[in-house]
Amino acid sequence: MSDIRVLMAMLQLGGTLSNSTVRITPRVSWWITAQHLLSASSMSTIPNPVEDSSKHEKFVKTPIKQRTAQKKINVDGSLITAAFKSLLEPPNKKEETTENITKLNDRINAATTVDEVLSTAENPEFNSQNAYSVVYVLCNWVTSGKIKMDEIQTDKRYLKICSMLGIKTNTAVVNRKQDEDDNYNSAVYGLLQTEKTKKQIERFNVYEIITVLSTLAAKQKRTTPLLKMLTSEIANTKENLNIKQLGDILYSVAVLNFYDEVLMNKISKDLYTAIPSNERHAVIGSILTSLGVLRYRNERLLNLLSVWIVEHRNIIRPQEISSLMKTLAHLGFTPANFNEVLEHIITPLKESEMCQSSDWLDIVWALTVLNKATPEHYTSVLNSGFLNRIFDSSETESVNAFKLLNVNAAARLMIKDYTGPLLPEDSRLFDTTILRTKEKAALSNSVVSALKILLPSDSIYLNININTKMGFLLDAEFCVDSKCAPLPVNSKSDQDKQVFRIGVLTCNYHEFCRGANVVLGPVNLRKSLLEQQGYKVLLIPYTKVNIKDKLVTRVNRQGKLRLQKWYVAHPDKLKKKITRELITTILARKPKMSSFLEWKDVKVVYKRYASLYFCCAIEQNDNELLTLEIIHRYVELLDKYFGSVCELDIIFNFEKAYFILDELLVGGEIQETSKKNVLKAIAAQDLLQEVSHGDVPIEL
Repeated sequence: MSDIRVLMAMLQLGGTLSNSTVRITPRVSWWITAQHLLSASSMSTIPNPVEDSSKHEKFVKTPIKQRTAQKKINVDGSLITAAFKSLLEPPNKKEETTENITKLNDRINAATTVDEVLSTAENPEFNSQNAYSVVYVLCNWVTSGKIKMDEIQTDKRYLKICSMLGIKTNTAVVNRKQDEDDNYNSAVYGLLQTEKTKKQIERFNVYEIITVLSTLAAKQKRTTPLLKMLTSEIANTKENLNIKQLGDILYSVAVLNFYDEVLMNKISKDLYTAIPSNERHAVIGSILTSLGVLRYRNERLLNLLSVWIVEHRNIIRPQEISSLMKTLAHLGFTPANFNEVLEHIITPLKESEMCQSSDWLDIVWALTVLNKATPEHYTSVLNSGFLNRIFDSSETESVNAFKLLNVNAAARLMIKDYTGPLLPEDSRLFDTTILRTKEKAALSNSVVSALKILLPSDSIYLNININTKMGFLLDAEFCVDSKCAPLPVNSKSDQDKQVFRIGVLTCNYHEFCRGANVVLGPVNLRKSLLEQQGYKVLLIPYTKVNIKDKLVTRVNRQGKLRLQKWYVAHPDKLKKKITRELITTILARKPKMSSFLEWKDVKVVYKRYASLYFCCAIEQNDNELLTLEIIHRYVELLDKYFGSVCELDIIFNFEKAYFILDELLVGGEIQETSKKNVLKAIAAQDLLQEVSHGDVPIEL
């Protein structure tokens, strides 16, 4: 009984304290996240995998009733029953056997401050059962925000309690940043780290582990260490799981948003053999929806599910069809038998057979993302009758608004000579507010900040956060000519110059598939719609931008060569090779390293100023310090001439930079040390240039 009690407490505390640190606020549901990140790429709520049904219905028109009651656990007297009871409920006071234990527990439960709770540990009668009660109370206080863990984790009385329960504490971990792995936070509190807990879980069979996982999903308890142990046990099992068990596992990890690559490989492998012999349609719908929620793109598995849907088209319901189409659209995948899906499944399907009007909108939206929608499909959702039906219902308006804006834009831009209905120009849908997550906004701001440095400071050269009226935001847009010189945003092409409109779309982690490094389907739809409007779309993935980097690092790490002057003759091919190797070598060096390095038969002297590196290669007998002074003198001249010189000054006025360098150096040797004389010579050259262009009258 004592071992069972240890597991009960550990599971209970793990579900409380770990969640309090990792996710004090309620977890954002996956469908809301998908709408804000992908602008109407949401999927339906994940259905619980249902039990076997002896009767199969064809196209049921009534909505699916979501199961609210979980399957009862009929393992009386087993360890798993006790574990669940402890996981979902506080310790039962009826188990207290002595009067002293009961009195201490009453004091603990009646306490209103941390000191009152921890003071009970000083009582000589204090034992492990009281310790569980103390930690349980503290868990509730941390979860509710009444106290912070920092207030108790160094208290000797708390450490004594942890020692009694066998919980390992590591105060050094507290100083880690909160955005690091959730496991760090769990390690702080010592949750689920005891050998006793691990040994108890190792004794569970697969059925019991899946039941624990399902219970965690039902109660929305995302305890990372426990999930890692449970999924690891499932992934390492050698027995083949049946399709019902696989559906339960997928449902649970999807609800908890817990992705484990090894587990998904195990599930996929077992599904390869389980799906062909399956005759239950509900579990297929659940699997499809869970794959969409997890953004898991396994092409073989998706092809297999698509084949199953076609082969069992006589028993599937509209719910399974909707799950298939939304998952395929969300993952941006077209299965090999998609023509059969369109012929046997989609073409015969009518709006009247769907449970709700929004379900039919989901089908048309999915076809739009996959570029398979017909003018008839667009007409069916853009007519006034459908719009009235969908917005007169109690369904979420913003969700449907984003999808309708996507569909409306596709009908207008991607269907040639479309004559069907479109949204009215004064429709309130065009004013729907599009929200971004904190991570998405930070990524977009990082890219925009870099563009502001590279482009002229005037606002006419860059537009940001543009509402496209197509259900998504364009992060930035700017215009360039054929030589990549920036132009005002409103510039238009003519006979003398060609203007390219560049649209910038950032893609964060949630806009990429798992299992395959490709963007989600809604991102591809955005790209296609923008290209139809004449944009050259620049997709910037989150892997290419580090929002923690300083701005100069983000802009200059590309190693672009802005200026070069050779005083020794070399073939162009060799020059490019030398330049490439030097850039790679210098950029790889850390800031505190010396500015001098030996490279082949020469010495290299370099110095960094803001976003620019200035580099000189000199002979072995030349003075490095003198070379460093020459570099500094050249930078001072540039700064005097341009006034706080920056990278763009050299990019757009490179000839001036060469004039200054030629006045300072001749044949690689210093010619003029006076800054005043150099600037006077440059001013004279500027005057000659202006006269030659007729800007200044010539005095005779």
